[in-house]
Amino acid sequence: MNTPPASPPPPLPPPPANADASPSTLKRTRKATRLRSLATRPPGAERPVVNVDPATGKADVDKDGADDIVCEKYGISKEKWTQFCQTRRDPSWEDVRKKAQASQKQNTAPHVLSRGGYEYLEEKLMAEKAKKRLEEAAQSGSTEGIIDPPSPIRRHVKWKMARTKKTGQMTSEAAKEIADRIVSHF
Repeated sequence: MNTPPASPPPPLPPPPANADASPSTLKRTRKATRLRSLATRPPGAERPVVNVDPATGKADVDKDGADDIVCEKYGISKEKWTQFCQTRRDPSWEDVRKKAQASQKQNTAPHVLSRGGYEYLEEKLMAEKAKKRLEEAAQSGSTEGIIDPPSPIRRHVKWKMARTKKTGQMTSEAAKEIADRIVSHF
């Protein structure tokens, strides 16, 4: 099947001319994304067959390639992985999922961490601590504090930081109350 060549996208309009605004005061926005080289499948290739279970509305896709990657990465045999997948498809797991969703809704102190989670937060805080130590050592002229690594970040500090927005506010009133109790305890 011949497909006509893709025409180039229309040019983007120039930014609005505002005599009062300097380049630093203009709001930065995301530009258009062009993925001309991205192809989900080669031209002329067959579409993958997806069977949808009418009872559940979920798709059953052949994921042998993904299964092989998981088995190789985590050292799981193909049989054990298949058995695990089958047990998760059992309707009794639906109750487990619903209970997990219900408990998430009851979370009154959600965190605002990125995908890096607590690990990334700890790395960032440790880097700040090390930088602060270096600055203090440079000011005092001493090299004693540079050799020793900074002490680990305490758990309650990470908990509070995970629930503090960039504006300095807590994510919820419940998180603020817990943080106040933590501060009064330490």
